[in-house]
Amino acid sequence: MSITDAQAIDIIQDDFLTYWNANIASVGLDHTPVLHWPNVETDDQLDTNKHHLRFKIEVLDQPQTTLALNPCYTTFGFLTIQFFFSRVKYTQVDDVAMRTIARDAFRNASNSVWYRNARSTALNPEEIWYRAKVVADFVYDT
Repeated sequence: MSITDAQAIDIIQDDFLTYWNANIASVGLDHTPVLHWPNVETDDQLDTNKHHLRFKIEVLDQPQTTLALNPCYTTFGFLTIQFFFSRVKYTQVDDVAMRTIARDAFRNASNSVWYRNARSTALNPEEIWYRAKVVADFVYDT
């Protein structure tokens, strides 16, 4: 089924949010991690007593894949969820559990977007945060 780019972005974000909301309580945090969506800026200072996630979608290529009157284009890209773990609230168990939930959100295809190679990686810490990321490739037709 062919979808628009805007529909694909909505599907990708909804797939993540639905899975995340259904599973994050199992981690047993005393707060809800703050989720930052692309192009949604706030003037708020980041609360260093909470974990933060930043969601990003990048398109790599959109080649034409059919020669019909209504040509089809296949979009290839990847999504990244960056984790910023509060040093005050950090535990390795929470780190691994949260990364696993985010990775597993992209281990199945949705109706119109196919996900591949979902993986999780720890990153070097920063002054204020411990860091990690989850990356998954995606494909859809427009």
